[in-house]
Amino acid sequence: MNSYEFTPQENRTFSDLSTRMWRVGLLVGLVGLLRLGQGLTQLPSTGLTTLTLIPLLHGLSLVAMGVTIYRPADNLRQVVSSQSNDVDAVMAAMRELRGGLGVVLGLVIINVILLVAEILGWGMR
Repeated sequence: MNSYEFTPQENRTFSDLSTRMWRVGLLVGLVGLLRLGQGLTQLPSTGLTTLTLIPLLHGLSLVAMGVTIYRPADNLRQVVSSQSNDVDAVMAAMRELRGGLGVVLGLVIINVILLVAEILGWGMR
């Protein structure tokens, strides 16, 4: 079973999924870098307060999410480029994606907490 080779149409599906994961990961990471920049620009005027800490933590978590989404895309690209070990490449991608989604879930929870803290203005008085 490990020597199964996907059809050209199946490979296009993997290629399209890989490209979309790469784009989403890159976009989420870029938004994280912008959020980090926001926190860093506030740092000189306010010091390390909740006003700067929340955007910094939010930005870091978004960058981590972007990397976590981006990484399995490489494994999916290997499915398309590999010969006779497609099943192994798919399973490697699924293992990485499974672990990555657990990380993303934890980061989403952290981001919700940070967003609520920012909306309520906790520690910004």
